[in-house]
Amino acid sequence: MPTLALALREGAGQNRGMAIIRCAVARVFTNAGKNGNLLGVVTETARLTAAQMQAIAHTLGYSETSFIFFDTKKGDYRVRFFTPEKEIPFAGHPTLGTLFVLRSLRLAPEKKTYVQIIGKRKVPLEIFPDGLVRMDQGKPSFKPGTTRALAAAMLGVKEGDVTGEPLVASTGLPQLIVPLKNAKLLRGARILNSVYQRVVKTTGASCIMPFAIGNGKIFCRMFAPALGVAEDPATGSGCGPLAAYIVREKLVPASKETVILEILQGGAKKSLLVASVRQTREGIASVAVAGFCTMGKPRTVEL
Repeated sequence: MPTLALALREGAGQNRGMAIIRCAVARVFTNAGKNGNLLGVVTETARLTAAQMQAIAHTLGYSETSFIFFDTKKGDYRVRFFTPEKEIPFAGHPTLGTLFVLRSLRLAPEKKTYVQIIGKRKVPLEIFPDGLVRMDQGKPSFKPGTTRALAAAMLGVKEGDVTGEPLVASTGLPQLIVPLKNAKLLRGARILNSVYQRVVKTTGASCIMPFAIGNGKIFCRMFAPALGVAEDPATGSGCGPLAAYIVREKLVPASKETVILEILQGGAKKSLLVASVRQTREGIASVAVAGFCTMGKPRTVEL
């Protein structure tokens, strides 16, 4: 497709041989078609090195950019994700957005289920008739995070404003989950870098996800300065573990085998993510995250 072609610019006044990378753009986890998280998608990747992919992701400046490869027989396609600063082993909104772009540009067959390969991991995906894209993240893991005092200092709130134990939860990309007393505190939260660096070093989690529950709604934000992401507008890899944390800590009624949670992420502009948590007698068995996407205006990057 022309929006994804990898071409060489050869014209008057131009640097002969300069590569022009044309990237599709999607908006993922939209809220009634608005907000969401922007994603760059590049499909013609055969001649790109890892350094070039990193340069493209840095130039685009989105939370992540995905690079697609059709050289696998283990799934429908293989993908690599880059933040503006580094490659990451797993990501949520790029997983949903990449499939949405492939379907929108007719680069993937029209069917209900897909398998995405990232590293050695197979990620099951599903598209519903209304356009909802859903990813299965598998079973989340939990480990101790940091103290309430350090979490509070990092976010610029009081220790008493942290209402539960901060834990590191992960389905592939560790998130430090921090429960706050109310949505007002969440809106005013900020990252104090000196404390953040200390917390990252001790927990191994570069992604910080504070959240609050109020009036029957779940609100969250996500900060990841170490990944080049000051604040992420919508985090699929974070809201899966967040939903699991909420069910694990019994913060919402959870009598059914599968608990469905709607999560509003962001500051003034909020994205919408739908998470499902499947429970058994042994505990949380798996989580999934779903959302709606729209196409954006393509961009180009010079290399």
